[in-house]
Amino acid sequence: MQLQGKKLTSQQEKKLIRLISSIKGWKDSWASGFLERGQRKSGFINTNESPERIIHLPDNEVIAETQRLTVTFPNYDVMTETRPFIGLVKANPKKALSALILESKKENYPLGFWTNLLEYWPNETDPEEGVFLLQTISKLPEESIRNLSHSIGIWVQHNIETCHKISPEQSLRYFDELVCAINSQNGSANRSGIADTYQFGKKKKTSQKTYEHARNGPIGEFTIGLLKSIDSLKLETNQGIPHQFKTRLERLTKSPNEGGFHAITIIAYYLSWIDKIDPNWAKEIVFPWFDFTHKNSEAAWHGFLSNPKFSDNIGTELKPYLPHLFPKIYIWNPADETTRIAAQIIIYFSTIWKDDPGGLDSDQAMNSIRQMKEVARISAVQTLRNIVKEENDSKNHVIPFIKSTWPKEMSLRTSDLSDMWIMLLTNSGNAFPELFKTVKKFLIPIKSNNNTALFSLLYPNSEKPCITKTFPESVLELLDAIIPEEVSEMTYELQKILNLIIETKPKIVEKQAYRRLIRLIEKA
Repeated sequence: MQLQGKKLTSQQEKKLIRLISSIKGWKDSWASGFLERGQRKSGFINTNESPERIIHLPDNEVIAETQRLTVTFPNYDVMTETRPFIGLVKANPKKALSALILESKKENYPLGFWTNLLEYWPNETDPEEGVFLLQTISKLPEESIRNLSHSIGIWVQHNIETCHKISPEQSLRYFDELVCAINSQNGSANRSGIADTYQFGKKKKTSQKTYEHARNGPIGEFTIGLLKSIDSLKLETNQGIPHQFKTRLERLTKSPNEGGFHAITIIAYYLSWIDKIDPNWAKEIVFPWFDFTHKNSEAAWHGFLSNPKFSDNIGTELKPYLPHLFPKIYIWNPADETTRIAAQIIIYFSTIWKDDPGGLDSDQAMNSIRQMKEVARISAVQTLRNIVKEENDSKNHVIPFIKSTWPKEMSLRTSDLSDMWIMLLTNSGNAFPELFKTVKKFLIPIKSNNNTALFSLLYPNSEKPCITKTFPESVLELLDAIIPEEVSEMTYELQKILNLIIETKPKIVEKQAYRRLIRLIEKA
């Protein structure tokens, strides 16, 4: 920095002198050389996709000239990438495909250009050209198809439906050939594009059979494409999935490596729709996957929990497994969001859906809550809050459920759960006093730096009256239960709530709870 004219402070200069003196034979030229060798440039990266220089060439000259032009040119602070083949695909996909076919005859399969063709293939291209492209890529060498598996998967997902409408039998035959090639060599090319997650240099143990993994894997993408083709048939309830589709779906679920699990996850994701149009196939093939002893259980539950739509039939079929979802789900190392959704299902089937097929009794629900980890248990209380808020149904479902079912162990009472119980209470409207009496035993002091709970008592939802003004005595009792001995970070909000209580009911200052809270504020 000094050699470049940067003026150092006297302290920095003294430190530099000490550092230099500690290096035997130091020469300033070493620093200069390092600066020159380590020079970096920054700036914008522009992409030039103009096909002007290749679009009028004979098809057999396009690839060679494109390879010559496809380089990155540094221009001082601006980096320009020249990608004329992408521009050609967008402007004239037929010519781009023809150029690659001519290269294939020379046994040259430039993967980068094939990837560009698939990824930038225009949506408005003639459907007949789409069928021809599907045929062409199905005839590529297996190794090339495996190397292009993700690009092919994405293209098939978005285009097989259109191809099938134009040429049903041919399209499905090419579809089969591509699946066979991608699954060759024991499915080495059907892995998901979702990378493993590492923390502190160690691979995190998380499920690899999630919906995100499935929809980012070639076989998952092929499965989505096939289901879109089925959907385009506009099948009626109980009409049944045509045989040529069912056999292919079943074949996809038997793909080696990760592929089969991806297909299973995608099918389970669309279970509600599949069960509607073909309940017999769903009962025979799909529902058995949900048995926790089945090898496909993890993939099936991940798919369904990513899109949990229940019907009476689905509730009936899954009822034997719901009471055991916790703790079985933790064997799979699921994401927190997955366990949250599972907890929501348990609560709904224990309250407002209790009498529906799939409904759980009090003992089953209580055991499930006991087996939940904190994240899922918080989601369970949040679901009760949603029922109170959206269904306005505290008296018929929420209060009876908490009294009869919520576990009473001290180990299940935490500060974070208290936060969520408070959020439930602040959304309860006129049911607040009765609901508070029910919930009070589960409350413990909140964290001293947590003002969120207090905000809800000060600034209520505009749709409901302020419970602090409506029920000042109950709110004071609530504060006494949740306010810790250290309040230095919440004195402002706490004082405002107490002021509001006094305005509403002045005599409340005689209460012991009020005196305790004022003493804590004064001490802080």
